[in-house]
Amino acid sequence: MKFSVLMTVYVNDNPVYLYKALLSIIKQTLIPTEIVIVKDGIVTDSILKVLEKVKTKHDNVKIISLKENKGQSEALNQGLLNCSYDLVARMDSDDISTKKRFELQIDAFNKDYSIDAVSGTSEDFSSDGKKYGKRELPTGGKKLYQFSKKRSPLNHGAVMYKKEKVLAVGGYKKFIQVQDYILWADMLANNCKFYNLKEILLKVRVDDKYSRKGTKNYIKEEILLQKYLHKKGLINRLVMYMNILMKIGVRIFPKKILFYIYKKVLRS
Repeated sequence: MKFSVLMTVYVNDNPVYLYKALLSIIKQTLIPTEIVIVKDGIVTDSILKVLEKVKTKHDNVKIISLKENKGQSEALNQGLLNCSYDLVARMDSDDISTKKRFELQIDAFNKDYSIDAVSGTSEDFSSDGKKYGKRELPTGGKKLYQFSKKRSPLNHGAVMYKKEKVLAVGGYKKFIQVQDYILWADMLANNCKFYNLKEILLKVRVDDKYSRKGTKNYIKEEILLQKYLHKKGLINRLVMYMNILMKIGVRIFPKKILFYIYKKVLRS
């Protein structure tokens, strides 16, 4: 079964992390048919060198260049339009896919092609190698639907989905931090079927990534997200207000305390 991998890069990406992320794609037990990388605006020479190097290691690397930085949502939408295959695996530029990730996901689609998106467990780590725990999700059905009322039902960096199903709901909306959750809400409202594997599919670099979430903009997006979930009929008004209070309560903490809560509570 043929599939594409979709990644975006921008000027502030770390070229060392980017190369490791790309190597983890290329060295899979099941090699992707194509790799689509969207340059979101002008990038550094170091990043360009990494992209050129990777093109020598895989026969089908497609580079899409956006003249200006449009943000990840628009970059992903442009990338989707340039993916040749309906099955698309997402990959972030600083994460590591485990060796059998794509094999396991394609196997899940082969067993049940009525599934529209497959993700799995992610394991969080810091740049110095420390592990901060796993994000395990309900496999599917009612448990996953109920889970989606309070937290994102799929691990975005570990997902493989059907392009046509994503495009059918308008693709990614213009959000900075919660565009994945918004997409899952749109797909659930459109009766899409999700499934999560128990195996670890992705190792997520969290030290820089998570600390950036403790901002006023993130709180604003969380509020907009909860209103959107209510609008889509995923949650009622009471759950919306409870979720907003919980999210704001967590985000007002200083970054160090926020990261401690993340490590000790959310990933325990």
